[in-house]
Amino acid sequence: MTRYADVRLRVMAILAGLIASPPLRSQVDDLIFADGFDPPAIVINEVESNPVDWIELFNRGTAAVDISGWYISDSDPAHVDHLPSGTILAAGSYYVFIPASFGLGALDSAILYDDFGNLQDSYSWSSHATGTFARCPNGSGLFVDVPQATEGTNNDTSCP
Repeated sequence: MTRYADVRLRVMAILAGLIASPPLRSQVDDLIFADGFDPPAIVINEVESNPVDWIELFNRGTAAVDISGWYISDSDPAHVDHLPSGTILAAGSYYVFIPASFGLGALDSAILYDDFGNLQDSYSWSSHATGTFARCPNGSGLFVDVPQATEGTNNDTSCP
């Protein structure tokens, strides 16, 4: 990772911690990605925080990625769950993560780190979604409250 990309990811982490409102978060994403900055291949693609918590990861890249030892946290940095050893996410594939040691609240975040502790992606919200929060278009768009969950599949079928 270049020094520039590392700085950008750190700025994203700071902003994610400061911004809980989905509309404000969308504006920040527009600013960060408007200059051609390309987010990592593995992204948080969909989040369900009520009634059953899960976080969908998506490999938007062209190669498989070993996400063994990567971890997910919520807005409390003491809440950490590691992905299991041997977890390989093929290009264009989904991985549905169910938190074991924490729950996702109405005002919360999903934060993804690689096995070196580098921030890979995050999303924050200020209330439970009517359906789920999903990237529209799938894998690259802004998070939208969609009426129908698309757990483990393409979000585009539920996007407005």
